[in-house]
Amino acid sequence: MTDYKFITDILVSKAKVRGKPVAISLFRETIPDGYEPIESEPSTIIRHAMEEGKKVYFDAANHDCYVGVHHAGINPGKKEIVAGDYLSKTSAFFTEEGAARLKAGTHTLPPNFVKAIGAAPLDEVPEGVKVNWIV
Repeated sequence: MTDYKFITDILVSKAKVRGKPVAISLFRETIPDGYEPIESEPSTIIRHAMEEGKKVYFDAANHDCYVGVHHAGINPGKKEIVAGDYLSKTSAFFTEEGAARLKAGTHTLPPNFVKAIGAAPLDEVPEGVKVNWIV
């Protein structure tokens, strides 16, 4: 088993990273015990884990950003999100053409690839939880 506490120690003491290193996990079927749902943008899971020391996740029912859950492959995304219409209408700095071009090159996880995505402080990842990325 990987020693995440040792990796955390090296990242903090030697690499001098800011905040706590965060483990991102793709939950394909079930959400492990100890993780709490969020009601904010999916990208905030990193802040919750890094700054607050929480184990959190977002899924189709627990989030505050349809664009984020679309890019996570959790929902297919409405036409206006996929085409960029939503982006151009909700921001003053994207034209319709610019938003469409941006969305045409934006990556997403495959639909239904995961049930949820979670984040936890790297040194507090529960046993048995796979870490897909370290932030």
